[in-house]
Amino acid sequence: MIIAFCCLLFFIYKLVLLWPLRQQRDKRWWFGLATAVLALSGIIFGLITDIVAQKALGVLLMPTGLLWILLTALAGLLWWMRHQRFALLASFIWCLYTLTGNKMI
Repeated sequence: MIIAFCCLLFFIYKLVLLWPLRQQRDKRWWFGLATAVLALSGIIFGLITDIVAQKALGVLLMPTGLLWILLTALAGLLWWMRHQRFALLASFIWCLYTLTGNKMI
């Protein structure tokens, strides 16, 4: 699962770097795309061989998991756009939603 998570972080990092340069596709851009595809294949390989990762992915693909992912993205986007008041509200809702879904609390 750690391998899949590391590959996911690297994949997101590469996509963030590639997005602004999508209009100029030189050798560096194509190399970056190739490394992103390689990271994606690492994610797939890591998820196929690990039952814990498969279960975690299954939970995230359920409606409540998708809502959690959307709240995470919304809070991140609002912080990035510097809407502090709404970002704080979205982060607070995300924290409450995360804590209510935790079986240990």
